[in-house]
Amino acid sequence: SKGLRRWKTRFFEATGSNLLYYRDEKKDAVLSATALSTIRAVMHPSASRDFTLVTYEGRTMVLRSATAAVAAQWVAVLRRHAPPRSPAHTPRLSGYAGSATSPRSSALG
Repeated sequence: SKGLRRWKTRFFEATGSNLLYYRDEKKDAVLSATALSTIRAVMHPSASRDFTLVTYEGRTMVLRSATAAVAAQWVAVLRRHAPPRSPAHTPRLSGYAGSATSPRSSALG
């Protein structure tokens, strides 16, 4: 199984129907885009800055916010687009896609 790779700081933005991420806040070029409708699960341990997204394609992204409160805001927005998960359908997590120290979302204002 794959282990977690080294953390990289990225700037995330939820706009319209996509989760975009950039190298920094300048947003010069989109490094990657994930359709919000493809998010299968959003997992967030209570009071944690970290949260995990899993897509229907099997992509896993472990993200870290500046604070637990910011992480909770992100999770609330992203869960609106992901179906509720049941314990029987909890995805196995392995891998890492990116991280953000201060994510922002147009949906969060």
